Amino acid sequence: MKTLMCILAMIFLTKECEHKGTQAVAENNSIEELRVASVTQDSLTFTYRASTRGFFEIIWVNKDSISFANERDFKDKKSFAYSEEDWNELMMIYSTVDASQLSELEPPSTTFRHDEKPMAILFVDIADESYRTKGFDHGKPPKHINTLVNKLLSIKDKVVKQ
Repeated sequence: MKTLMCILAMIFLTKECEHKGTQAVAENNSIEELRVASVTQDSLTFTYRASTRGFFEIIWVNKDSISFANERDFKDKKSFAYSEEDWNELMMIYSTVDASQLSELEPPSTTFRHDEKPMAILFVDIADESYRTKGFDHGKPPKHINTLVNKLLSIKDKVVKQ
């Protein structure tokens, strides 16, 4: 009976040690993911460009500021700081998007091909990598990035009104 109890105790303790080891590895991975996420946020830039013959708009958003211009030569480029709350919300939205899949998203409409709407493109630059969508109608982004594009445009509208 003592032998059986010893064997059961060894099995139980071994399992408990394995569980704690796995938990420690998971905690270390979470800390590493947070560190990488912080570095990624510092090197992340969103660029939204919409243009047609008579219309041009470009918006750059990074962690610290938003810049935009309405002229192709960027002579009227303006830059503003914006709230950390907006950046955090943008990051929450961005976390649902796989940047490497942007080029595969199909636009819901393509009236920009006939100059009915400005053609828009979203670029996501992360450190040395750049991702972009296919052209889509300004105001009608692909469903998967609709919230992200609308948030970028709303941040611009907010800083213009201030």
